[in-house]
Amino acid sequence: MIDDDDFELNQFMDELEKDSNEIDQIYSGLESLCEWQSILMDLHEVSRKFVSNMDSLSSIYESISDTSDNSFLIGTLWSGVVSAYEGFVHDFFDLLLSNQIHSQEAIEKSASLDKGISDQIRLNKNKSISVEELRSLFRKATLNNPNNGAALANHLFKTNIPEIDEKAMSSALEIRNAYTHNNGGIEVSLSSLEQFHDKIDTVVSLFINEILGQAASHISKG
Repeated sequence: MIDDDDFELNQFMDELEKDSNEIDQIYSGLESLCEWQSILMDLHEVSRKFVSNMDSLSSIYESISDTSDNSFLIGTLWSGVVSAYEGFVHDFFDLLLSNQIHSQEAIEKSASLDKGISDQIRLNKNKSISVEELRSLFRKATLNNPNNGAALANHLFKTNIPEIDEKAMSSALEIRNAYTHNNGGIEVSLSSLEQFHDKIDTVVSLFINEILGQAASHISKG
């Protein structure tokens, strides 16, 4: 038979364990909120850098004359837009792979990537990989096609970024290669450059808004 002192002690221990579990849950929630705060601060810096790069390119558009042949300048600026996008994607993936919320899930899902994309980032799906190794692969990968970048993000990070017109992307990459490696040779215009600039702005906004949406959803549940 349990005497009153033992009964009270058991009740006290039960209450103490309950309080301890509640404290653990609160701490876990706070830790997660701090992680999201860090993600959003870093995302702000990544997006600020992209906007600055794109603004520096668009500041030249106004000075381009319609009365003379500026095709090489326009083609070079086109390459700059693609490079600004690729730089953003590298920063975006590195940011998400540097936090616990996204990195472990990315490691688990990397083994089921589409072969074409896994080949692009030189990922051996038959070999286990660490977060740092995956980050290193992304830093070295060529990620200048927004549709491939969107597919990677959607697979690894639970985003829902739509693809943009594949024909427009193929044309943009062809222009970039021509003016970066072959001294041009493809007809370009300022208006088409400005349209492509706007497309890339839209794609990057989708990347950013997806993570902002994830953060808002998590914080509202907390």
